Amino acid sequence: MARLSKPASNVPVLWQAKEMWGSSLAAANKAPKTIRTYLDSVGKLEAHVTSVRDIDRISRTDHEAMIAGLYDAGWKASSVSTVYRSLRSFWKFVVEYDDLPVTKDPMNGMAAPMIPETTVVFATDDELRRIIATTKSRSRHNYLGHRDEAIIRLFASTGARLSEVATLTLTDVDLATAYPSVRVMGKGRRERDLPLDEPTLLALRAYLTRERPRHPAASVTDKVWLARAGEMTPNGIAQMIAERAQMAGIARRVHPHELRHRFIAKALGAGLSEGDVMALSGHRSRSMLDRYGRYTRAQRAQDAFRKASASGALPRL
Repeated sequence: MARLSKPASNVPVLWQAKEMWGSSLAAANKAPKTIRTYLDSVGKLEAHVTSVRDIDRISRTDHEAMIAGLYDAGWKASSVSTVYRSLRSFWKFVVEYDDLPVTKDPMNGMAAPMIPETTVVFATDDELRRIIATTKSRSRHNYLGHRDEAIIRLFASTGARLSEVATLTLTDVDLATAYPSVRVMGKGRRERDLPLDEPTLLALRAYLTRERPRHPAASVTDKVWLARAGEMTPNGIAQMIAERAQMAGIARRVHPHELRHRFIAKALGAGLSEGDVMALSGHRSRSMLDRYGRYTRAQRAQDAFRKASASGALPRL
């Protein structure tokens, strides 16, 4: 796409700095999704100040007006925060890059968007059992049922992200050792091994040994999850879970991330340390775990209240 001409100035304009940052991110081997998120955020600034604005003429006021515009357009606080954090990274690059004549971050002093605390929503034990029940069939071969049960159990028992489950290959799955596991590629291209519980192991084994080999695409791709037309996409997996939940009589749309929420909250509630949960879930910051910690503490407090009330330990008027 042709770029607008650069004004008569020796100072680079925004689109040039953006392209330089994109090249730097690619050279650092950042994940393609991360690069897109970063550059899309700079694109929001471009839309506000134009792509041919000299980078030394972009101010804090410009950023605050742009952020306010996102809220006015109905953006969620979490999405606005992503743009804010991406732009902070962009200006850090600009200030530190020797070939760019900017020495002051125009976002200095700017407050980060406040994200309201929200209730963590995830499938209950009963809802999960009902969802899994929709995969059962009396048929000898139940390709979709075995595949979907394995996917659902994998999310619920490991806390893996949608992208991590969707990109699994056959070499990532180890079912033959004493400690079965799957290896996933997480954010920042960081690998981690996720242990499998017995029900998930059995579901994966049934799909991989009895069902997947019969698929026409089984011999031409090493991707684990196969749809009718070939490799299963992340959107296809999300749609499958939503449809299974609907079949189970659950009114809201259930997303794979609910099952990740469920795993983290259950693991913390079972007494696993925050460090262990972070290692399993792939979180690099404790800030997200704080939300789950608050939830589990609230649940324990409610359970303790109910027991005390039922036993008569609490004073009554």
